Amino acid sequence: MPGELERYYDIFGLKPGASLKEIKHVYHELVNIWHPDRFQGDPAMQQVAEEKLKHLNEAYTHLQACLTQAPACPPRYRQILSKIGAAAPPWGQGVPHGKRRLFFLLALPLAALGGLILVYLYFAGPGRTPPPPMPVPARQAADQQPTFILGATTQEVLAAMGPPTSIHLNTWMYGMSSVTFSQGRVSGYDNVGGNLRLKVILPADNHEAYFTIGSTPEEVLAVQGTPTAVKEDTWKYGLSTIRFENQRVSRYSNLSQNLKVRLLPPPHLAAHPPEFFDLGSTQEEVLAVQGTPTSILPHGWTYGDSTVYFHQGRVIKVNNAGKNLRLKNP
Repeated sequence: MPGELERYYDIFGLKPGASLKEIKHVYHELVNIWHPDRFQGDPAMQQVAEEKLKHLNEAYTHLQACLTQAPACPPRYRQILSKIGAAAPPWGQGVPHGKRRLFFLLALPLAALGGLILVYLYFAGPGRTPPPPMPVPARQAADQQPTFILGATTQEVLAAMGPPTSIHLNTWMYGMSSVTFSQGRVSGYDNVGGNLRLKVILPADNHEAYFTIGSTPEEVLAVQGTPTAVKEDTWKYGLSTIRFENQRVSRYSNLSQNLKVRLLPPPHLAAHPPEFFDLGSTQEEVLAVQGTPTSILPHGWTYGDSTVYFHQGRVIKVNNAGKNLRLKNP
């Protein structure tokens, strides 16, 4: 039974001897987090919450009985509780001031001498060698702690992050950051608070590496590393975004200028690029003249503040607000 009570304290993250007020506070916080009604759109997670709530209620019932009804508490715990605030007075209380001072004067040198003897026996005694220096934790030690990424289960997120600060339908909040689930697995996240323990995927250490239109998510990860946010088919890297359709890059917006993206014209245009483009020019011709766009949007391509609009693969309109488009007839 004592082992059971220790387990109940562990469920609340408290140590034996915590007050009933502390237990009640933690209990109500955890019930609010794990109430099954919060997971109505996720049957698998709702089942996990029901099991968690059952353990919370069991632990709270037993601890409450132990702290309010002495017979319900095992003997060892009754002894601990009876000693709290009721045993001997604080150390030194009731001892005359002069005797306390004499005791200090005698006890401190004896304690110091005893410590020196122990140190000598340990380090310099027969057959003893000084212990090796304590190793300094590696800088990568934090990376050994649990992390999660897209596709992770709710249990893996809990292992990495602990209980969420709040839950809204299928989204868990951790401060300003959020993790979204679909069918019990991570389908998106937003690390705006910078506190999510995401699995770090380092980008390729290659200045020539890039992704392009039609690249797969795996190819983007290899070049860009872990996204700062994922929502449905859109990945974010700071203010920049990459949009996928059918698991292929379909467009992007490089607002933070941190995307390693490159679009190349056909070889014959790359070898002999035109000097200008005009209305009616093809996308390949614009690409040969202007190079990789800043952003590819549904309505056109942007180059800084300027935009080139297309219809059926040909230029139908331009907005040269940035004065950087090389137009044949400006």
